[in-house]
Amino acid sequence: MTALSARELEVARLVAEDLADKDIARILLLSVHTVREYMRRVGKKVGAKDSKFARRRAICRWVEEHDKAA
Repeated sequence: MTALSARELEVARLVAEDLADKDIARILLLSVHTVREYMRRVGKKVGAKDSKFARRRAICRWVEEHDKAA
């Protein structure tokens, strides 16, 4: 698995907090489109399916597993 960039990790952690795309965008000072692109990239890196729901679930699982290891 390819490592996440610092920004991808920030987005992943906010996704794991169950924040909406627009809230993540506001917090990170990004556009919603950019947040969705980061989510697409992170989802691909963690092996998520293409749907937004599957991507969010996979990202949440990934964050839970990796935050325990840290």
